[in-house]
Amino acid sequence: MRYLTDLNINKTKEFFLQLSYECLMYSEKAINGYFEFNKPLITIQYLNEAFHCIKLAQSFYLQNCEHGEIEPFESFFHQFMLLNDEFLSALESDHGLQWSLNELETLKTKFDELKSYLN
Repeated sequence: MRYLTDLNINKTKEFFLQLSYECLMYSEKAINGYFEFNKPLITIQYLNEAFHCIKLAQSFYLQNCEHGEIEPFESFFHQFMLLNDEFLSALESDHGLQWSLNELETLKTKFDELKSYLN
């Protein structure tokens, strides 16, 4: 990680984990909330929160890390974008959310990989 001391590296890892965790939690709330409440406006708000978390983490990553330096984070980011696109497409076309659920499960796996890598 560019220009970071050992103390800052630990804080950076915590920062990535926190934002990635929040992204995952908001994604789960969006999808599960849609099934539970069937309120698209609330669903989109949760997805928006997840999007903000991942974009903040990505911005920090691009400023402080070399491309490929934390591959599990890049993989998590990519998976979230797949989930985001799939979920919005499902809402727009009013088709089932099975693919969104599959993407969410993969996102959980990617988060576990990231967590394991950073700990």
